[in-house]
Amino acid sequence: MSEILLCACRESLSNPADLGLPEEELLCIPWLSSAESGEEARSLMKRPGMHEAWVIDPSDIEPINLAASLKADRPDARICLISFSESGSLRSRAHAANIDALYNRALFVKRYMQAKCAAASLGRSLLPARVSGDVVVSDPSSDGTDASVSSPTIESRPHPVDPGVACRNEREAEGTPVRVSSSRGFVLSVASGSGGAGKSTIAVLSALQLRSQGLSVALLDADLQFGDASGLMGAIEALSIEEVAEHPEVLGGGCESKSVTLVSAGNRPERAEEIVGLLPAVIEALADCFDVVVVNTGSFWDESHAVVLERSEKALLLIDQRFSSLRAAQRCLDLCARCGIATVPFVLVVNRVSRNSRISAEDASGFFDDAPVSSLRDGGWDVEEMLAAGLSDELLSSRNELCSSLANLLDGVVPFAGKAADGSDKGRRSSLFCWGSRRKA
Repeated sequence: MSEILLCACRESLSNPADLGLPEEELLCIPWLSSAESGEEARSLMKRPGMHEAWVIDPSDIEPINLAASLKADRPDARICLISFSESGSLRSRAHAANIDALYNRALFVKRYMQAKCAAASLGRSLLPARVSGDVVVSDPSSDGTDASVSSPTIESRPHPVDPGVACRNEREAEGTPVRVSSSRGFVLSVASGSGGAGKSTIAVLSALQLRSQGLSVALLDADLQFGDASGLMGAIEALSIEEVAEHPEVLGGGCESKSVTLVSAGNRPERAEEIVGLLPAVIEALADCFDVVVVNTGSFWDESHAVVLERSEKALLLIDQRFSSLRAAQRCLDLCARCGIATVPFVLVVNRVSRNSRISAEDASGFFDDAPVSSLRDGGWDVEEMLAAGLSDELLSSRNELCSSLANLLDGVVPFAGKAADGSDKGRRSSLFCWGSRRKA
């Protein structure tokens, strides 16, 4: 039975060269179903086994509207929108509709070639039934079936503007899927386009806040050079990234601990390039053991960001009170789009908002073409002073405005953050994740 649906008009289906697939016969491929209209596409997506849809140019409805309808009908399926003329407005609309990926022509072709390889690995024919012979596929540089939806790449080797390509190729060769079983923990990452936006503070307080609600939480400090999560948490002892990658059993009963389990790179920034390759295994090991994995990232965007974002159910993209921070956040989103990293999981957050602040959530929303933007209140000097003293628990238990607004934000981002305080939902991880990694919070 076909597993992927292609939504395009008759002209596009009959002339695959227009889509960048000159050698393909799209109407005769066993693993690919096609639909010309929105009604036909929605009907086909109800079939068992349909797990992904590529929306290009249906004949009777705007592509973004069809993609949004398919996502609403099938929140468990991967819905990908293909556009050969991207715009900031389209990205914002796709983000708001919870669409899993927005592809340009090159990324769509790479995703198609990866799907061909996946079909071959399952013993299916890559060509129409009437054609025989060997098929030569040009180096598809994307992940396993689930991961590739949100992160195909353009080249087989790293390009200067494409962080994470080499690591993704490695996982493809190994056949390692990014998304695993429904019991996998929720991965929440914290990033920003510039230093000083408050990533480490928000990551630490998020981990502590979620742990206070009865969830088992791990904090991965993926700022591989200058991460200081340990100091902010009171100089607690941390497991090393190398140790967890090589011996995941060291996590042991960490999920039963009353405190947050911290994993970091240690104090050897010169080893950052060596350690980045271990992040996929570490994130998967933590997600297998904990309800929530909070990942702090570095200020300088590199391969580690691609690795982390690919595996994140949600990512808080922080914006501080500098106008340059708005532009930096936009560049981050543009970079992700160019590298094939889905921007759907990003949650735009303006940090340090107060009565006299220069940038509010409404201001940022206007800057990002009316995309939804959340805000975190300015906690004042108490935040810096108490964290510098390692008093993060005390800060969390105070009535600080930052902590209160962060708790509200997490309730809307982590699907079950507000349900664990009384333990009533403890142990229901399988049902919480039954809609998959991109479930709308």
